[in-house]
Amino acid sequence: MTPKPLLIILCLLLTSCASWTPREKVAGAFFLVAHTANYYSTERMLDKGHYECNPALDRYPSDRKCLVYFSLTGIGTLIVAHFWKEARQWILWGYGTVNAGYVVYDRGLD
Repeated sequence: MTPKPLLIILCLLLTSCASWTPREKVAGAFFLVAHTANYYSTERMLDKGHYECNPALDRYPSDRKCLVYFSLTGIGTLIVAHFWKEARQWILWGYGTVNAGYVVYDRGLD
């Protein structure tokens, strides 16, 4: 499954972030790219026969379950970041960095 549905959903949510500062928008874009890349690398890893370690997902989750999980966590992160202005950059940079780390980890399984 391609990351298109997740990317479209999260991009639509970012349009509501017009009041964010330029740095916050960059943090939001970084989070969006890292989160989508994590979804894609997780799908790819599972397709190659590896298993998932995330306790929120099964050991071998379906494509649909992965899409729902990554969509909900992405939407939830953007909503929390939008309304918790004081922590917005920390949330987006922090969770984006975690996602990027998992992409590197998943890539190392090849």
